Amino acid sequence: MAEPENHLLEFSLDGVRYALELQDVRRVLRAVEISPLPASPSIVMGVVNVAGQLLAVVDLRARLGLPQKPLDIEDRLLWVTAAGYDLLLPVDSVQTVLGHSPDTLVPASELPEPARLLKGLVRLPDGVMFIQDLTGLLELPEREALAHALNLQATC
Repeated sequence: MAEPENHLLEFSLDGVRYALELQDVRRVLRAVEISPLPASPSIVMGVVNVAGQLLAVVDLRARLGLPQKPLDIEDRLLWVTAAGYDLLLPVDSVQTVLGHSPDTLVPASELPEPARLLKGLVRLPDGVMFIQDLTGLLELPEREALAHALNLQATC
């Protein structure tokens, strides 16, 4: 049997199954208190100090148009690399790492209404899982504002 072409980290938001390509995820962390980051774009919830490194926490719910939810002790933070930054994404839960074969993938370009942050979806025996595309997570003005805010924080 052939090895799956791609490995995905499955997570959920509001009961919907999402995934990131495993190579985009550095670590999965337990939820912790998020400190404010003055002068940051509205999509940035604040920062978390992880082993001496300040990581911006990006509100994936807001970017996906999902209802807001306060961070819960059971939530997880996905440490990802996107738009040239190491970022944290709060998610409700992390399920598993799974492989998928190419014939189960439907690329975003083949979907009736491609979404901005969607690489595609994977058909599973019990439903579908949406694969997120982190390249468009932060728009250019947001990246610039985040860089400025992080630089201000570093000089404090």
